[in-house]
Amino acid sequence: MTALLPATDPDKIDQGLLEMVSRMVSYDAMCGWAVNLVTRFEKHHPELVPLIKRIVCLIPLVHVHNHKDNCTYCFASIYIKHAGHFHGETTEHYWPECNQLGPQTRQMNNGHRQDTLIDHHSDWNWKKVANIEATTLENDVAYAKRLFLHKRAHFQGLSQLYADQVPTWDKMDRNSHVKGPDKEVRCVYRHDQQKVPSQSAIYQFLLYSEAHRKEKADLNAAGLGKVAVFLNEGLNIARLQLELEALVKRNRLHPLESERVQINADREKLRTRISKWRSLQKAQMTSIGDQVLKQSVSKAFADAPESERLFLPSEFSPEERLKFDLITLARAEFQLREGAAFDALRSVRNIVKTLGTIGHEKKTQDYGQMRNTR
Repeated sequence: MTALLPATDPDKIDQGLLEMVSRMVSYDAMCGWAVNLVTRFEKHHPELVPLIKRIVCLIPLVHVHNHKDNCTYCFASIYIKHAGHFHGETTEHYWPECNQLGPQTRQMNNGHRQDTLIDHHSDWNWKKVANIEATTLENDVAYAKRLFLHKRAHFQGLSQLYADQVPTWDKMDRNSHVKGPDKEVRCVYRHDQQKVPSQSAIYQFLLYSEAHRKEKADLNAAGLGKVAVFLNEGLNIARLQLELEALVKRNRLHPLESERVQINADREKLRTRISKWRSLQKAQMTSIGDQVLKQSVSKAFADAPESERLFLPSEFSPEERLKFDLITLARAEFQLREGAAFDALRSVRNIVKTLGTIGHEKKTQDYGQMRNTR
């Protein structure tokens, strides 16, 4: 973020302003480029070292998502002080338009290709100059003020909502630090992977809480342990329903006899599992018995148990949860679903890492026509 200085005598430039202005440099591979930045300037341009040390290195917000997690907390502008909403991608706004020239210039000779690209670049630059009145500094400042008021109101609302936590948060170090033998970045904005819950861990915690709870709470006349068993099984059944629905849709597009047999077998297993689970639901959610019975009598999903409604607490609106006395059950379900969400994230990360490793090994080991041809 460079200062916008008037074109006047350099001696009249406010040096104090120059000292206050943050200098931020954004580059796609800044995490690698910045490692030896100061060292190399000390060797080749020592007179510029004081200026270089004041530069804050960033990675554009779109590109940083393709980097390691460490880069996000060290180089993404959203975690850098004074960076604001700077995204660093403005220079690449033109690429989607420029990419359309690929098919047109593919078969041109070198001179014609360069002339065509120059013409389109010049047209883009001319449009920016022609529309400069709509993007003046005055308009930008006015918009920044409006945005500031909006963000400040939102920030004040959050501060009031979590007023009891603000003093504790203010004492926390907001800087990123590399700690441990794994050289992973630690900061207040990053979740500790060891503390991220899983559905299994939360399920065991709820069971443990029931076994060691001294004060019994009214949980629809049932203990927390029974609630955990009921909800955990319900979430597992919901997951099986989604998997079976996906299999049915795939078979409709590409019918296979083997898949049809598998679908019938899976439906029978799911139907039996739901039937057993309904007995638990009858004890835990007595207030919705009429709705469950109505669905059962209609037999609308007799042949498609994957579409049958389970009537979990999350399927009801807040008003309905209050009406049917499902608040406590909904809280326990929320905990289990949070763990399930983190389980899904771990699974996605493992898949991405596996595919990335396979791709890397293929590039280094499986090269040539013979190894890539069946």
